[in-house]
Amino acid sequence: MNHKSEKVMQAVFFLTACISIVSVLLICIFLFSNGLPAIKEIGITKFLFGEVWRPSSNEFGILPMIVGSLYVTLGALVIGVPIGILTAVFMAYFCPNKLYKPLKAGINLMAGIPSVVYGFFGSVWVARYTAKRVVAPLNNLNLDQPLKNDTYDEISPLLRRIDYHQKELAKQEALLNQKRDEFDTIISKIKEGIILLDAQCRVISINSAAQELFQTDQSCLGNDILQITRDLSFNHWLESGLQGNKQEGVLQFDQESYKVLIRPILSNGVVTGLVVLLVDVTEQLQIEKLRHEFTANVSHELKTPLHVISGYSEMLVNGLVSANDIPHFAGKIYNESQRMVQLVEDIINLSRLDETDQVPMEKLDIYAIAQNVLESLSTKASQHQIDLHLKGQSTTITGNSALIHSVLYNLCDNAITYNRDKGAVDVTISSNEDNVFLEVKDTGIGISKEEQERIFERFYRIDKSRSRKLGGTGLGLSIVKHALKLHDASIHIQSQLNHGTRMMLTFKK
Repeated sequence: MNHKSEKVMQAVFFLTACISIVSVLLICIFLFSNGLPAIKEIGITKFLFGEVWRPSSNEFGILPMIVGSLYVTLGALVIGVPIGILTAVFMAYFCPNKLYKPLKAGINLMAGIPSVVYGFFGSVWVARYTAKRVVAPLNNLNLDQPLKNDTYDEISPLLRRIDYHQKELAKQEALLNQKRDEFDTIISKIKEGIILLDAQCRVISINSAAQELFQTDQSCLGNDILQITRDLSFNHWLESGLQGNKQEGVLQFDQESYKVLIRPILSNGVVTGLVVLLVDVTEQLQIEKLRHEFTANVSHELKTPLHVISGYSEMLVNGLVSANDIPHFAGKIYNESQRMVQLVEDIINLSRLDETDQVPMEKLDIYAIAQNVLESLSTKASQHQIDLHLKGQSTTITGNSALIHSVLYNLCDNAITYNRDKGAVDVTISSNEDNVFLEVKDTGIGISKEEQERIFERFYRIDKSRSRKLGGTGLGLSIVKHALKLHDASIHIQSQLNHGTRMMLTFKK
């Protein structure tokens, strides 16, 4: 064989060997990349005992594939054995030395490929089997009770460490639950509404007061605050709070007003939640409103007599009043000044009643006090031909003499002031085992249903022009209300326009 033929044969054998090696490698890669997911998908039973090998249809029965492989192997033997014999004869008798060495190396390499492949797959199977045996005890570990596992001594320190950390976590969890329960108990007893929100405005905690205001319950935990209320102002305050700003405002719940305080919770400068506090300020706002009204009314009530006094005084000073009219003008000035004195005294009395919750108490004969009051008002009553009557008998109550006298005086004085000429005022005292009853009845102008709820307001008058004309300050019934409150007593009104009024008081013995 010439030199050129040897080179061609050498190249052909070498190329064939390389192609075989690459083909085997590609087959292995394909089997591993596609075979394992398929086995997991169809299960090991169908893989081992399936009757069809059709990978394109996801049918991977290994038995038909093995049988097919045997047929292919048999065919390969039929073809390969003669080729192998011819190759051996060629190498023994005809192959030159230059071609013999590379050809032998290629044949050895090709002969070793099956051993490598079978060895590789065998190693994989052995490793997998061994790993299962080794890992099985680890997979069956009971980590809830690490120290009760019967496994390798080498992992005992790890199990002890796991047991220690589990106990520490259990302690921390128990402590956390205890603190949470204590916190929930505390805020549930607070009358102000408290809501805790996370950074996404989800409800973390809400006490019973806030639940009642927003008409919700504990089922709102974990939900967005928007599911509880969609008040635009409230949501605007929350958005500002999430930006790290403190917010305050007032929300209306039916007839009640609540001040809303929103404070951000910061962690390393980042807002992690919000605290919402709702405080009932209904009474505070009402007091503030009454204070403003009181100031305006006092200013008005003082301004009117001051203008009268100033006007009459100016006329006297400038000599615009004749000598005969001076007593009349002086009387006007005196009356208006007395009205101012009475107004100031009533204001002082009201202030004292507002500032105290208790007054000195003693045993009193309310019948005797009523007699004294009617005697002091008899002159005023006779001027209008009004008859005064006292019915009942000596009856004892526990109270403050000055305040009880003030109550009866104001009620009887009003009964005379707003009565008709030739009318009557009847004062009746009665009692039972627990209570003492006092009634002041007149035949006067009466009080409409709408005004009955307002007559105890400061400076409120039923007939404003008549009251001022007769010297009333508009504070008498306010004093009555406060004085009765200090005595734990009550007052009830029965009245009809132009048909008189009945004031019924109830005292505890």
